[in-house]
Amino acid sequence: HIGAAATRAIEAGTPLEVAAAGYAVPESLGEWYMFSDRYPEVAFRSWARAL
Repeated sequence: HIGAAATRAIEAGTPLEVAAAGYAVPESLGEWYMFSDRYPEVAFRSWARAL
């Protein structure tokens, strides 16, 4: 889920901070990432490095 969202943002040229701020974990996954409010931004940046 988050990888696909990050890829779309990168391909669209959307700043990662903006894309991460607008990301919402699908309800079906619950609150699994809540160990850090910054998780989406960290994950988007990591995904960008991997691409």
